[in-house]
Amino acid sequence: MKKNLVYVGLVCALLLTGASTTSVAQAACSNDAKAAATKGTVCKYYQKLDKADQKKVAVSYSTTKVGSKYDVNAKIENKSAKTVKFNLGDICIYNKNGSKIKSAKTNTVTVKPKGTCNVKKLFTGVSAGTLKSKDDCIIYSNSEHKLGSYDFKL
Repeated sequence: MKKNLVYVGLVCALLLTGASTTSVAQAACSNDAKAAATKGTVCKYYQKLDKADQKKVAVSYSTTKVGSKYDVNAKIENKSAKTVKFNLGDICIYNKNGSKIKSAKTNTVTVKPKGTCNVKKLFTGVSAGTLKSKDDCIIYSNSEHKLGSYDFKL
């Protein structure tokens, strides 16, 4: 009986997220992780992971040209044994002089152990100059939680 209620709840949640492909893809990442979390897997926000587990979470980036600007997409790969959550609104492009470009997303995604999640349009309308800068990196929450550097071939 409880399993049926969970399945009905998950179907309702999927229907309520709307028909946008980004929302459905992100909801799918989250729902898989919720299922894993109910089986006893530890679920933590990225910044709460210890350094060893943070190193097991890889984020790669790609760009899509939109006019004279670029959108940045992300692929999160969780190679750890823990379920990892990201508040996408806390991800920024960070320059060493302290300036930040905030993410275009505000929702939370959850990535199950050994799972991946694709986030389209994590950043929108970013200039080529910013994407070519060697001093910039992408951070989570603060500069202590670096998600990676990038070297886009624009």
